Amino acid sequence: MRKGKRKLYIPQSGLMLLLGLVALSTAAYSQETASIVGTVTDPTGSAIPNAKVAITNTDTGLVHSIATNATGNYAATELPIGHYDVRVEAAGFKAYEQHGITLEVNATVRANASLEIGTAAESVTVEANAVQVQADTNEVSQTITPAMLSELQTNGRNIIQLAALVPGASSLLPGFDSPMAQNQSHAIVFNGQRSDHNNWLINGGESYDRGGGGILIVSPSQDALQEFKVLTSNFAADLGQSSGGMIVMATKSGTKQFHGGAWEYVRNNAFDANTFFANLNGQQQPELRYNAFGFNFGGPIPKIGHEKKTFFFYNMEWRRLIQGGEINANSVPTAARSGDFSYLTTSIHVPNTSDPAAIAKFAQYGLTPGENFPGNKIPSGL
Repeated sequence: MRKGKRKLYIPQSGLMLLLGLVALSTAAYSQETASIVGTVTDPTGSAIPNAKVAITNTDTGLVHSIATNATGNYAATELPIGHYDVRVEAAGFKAYEQHGITLEVNATVRANASLEIGTAAESVTVEANAVQVQADTNEVSQTITPAMLSELQTNGRNIIQLAALVPGASSLLPGFDSPMAQNQSHAIVFNGQRSDHNNWLINGGESYDRGGGGILIVSPSQDALQEFKVLTSNFAADLGQSSGGMIVMATKSGTKQFHGGAWEYVRNNAFDANTFFANLNGQQQPELRYNAFGFNFGGPIPKIGHEKKTFFFYNMEWRRLIQGGEINANSVPTAARSGDFSYLTTSIHVPNTSDPAAIAKFAQYGLTPGENFPGNKIPSGL
């Protein structure tokens, strides 16, 4: 009887299907998105139906193509946050291009296009307004942009401090706070609502301890965030699970080009001035060494799926804290270590016992169980 080894063969198409299902299962609930909407009209203001609209993510190169409806309107929803260009084409009109559109978490940006008579070979290009007014929703929110995330000097690099920066927020956050386990005293109140009615989302997934009074479970690195947004009222129904504030975070992702960076944030008592009274009494500053350092790197993953359509991003951060302070501890006087407790104001007693051997031992030193040690001194032989 012949015995041989059997090889397991998985078709490449089946493997790619499996990887795709895994990726979709996480992306379906893990990606913060936004929308671009608009109306396409001719020079008279009439709607242009069936105009082709191409929306390009300039970070990744991915293109989302749609067409206007019968009233000239279009809506591209569930777009990953980032930077976009919009191109509109229609027969008998010049192409229209708008560059520099920035999508923030849960935002709806309007990009209307007024086409001019001409051919598609001709184009009209405009730049998006740097200040984008949220006119298509009535939410009240504040967005902490990537530049602000990088440059804001939060003391301890704890992202929960960012939520306290928005109008209507109040908190009991300490002056220095590293991103460790949060507690109830760190909770933030928005517009007078209960702090345990806040909700925290990271890439669309809930990071909220429902049994811990509205606190954040996971504190991602501040340098790993693409955007930090706080919605305080009138937010959309899909974000209406709580009556307090909605804190929405989106992490960075890879782009069509490789990018990386490294950083270190330092606190040291050598950078601080001592207090007046500490100097007067000759006291030195308490030791403080706080170093938060790390790196991140991202880019395309070639030869998996479509080239430059699969991306990765990796962030690593370390923290080192040495902090001096006063220590209250009890110490035993030298005399007490040899049995001399005469410094005490209370008497110490010979232990009560019925053990004949112990009674005989005490008798050698003239001691009786239950009576005081003479002079509060315990003989060295006991």
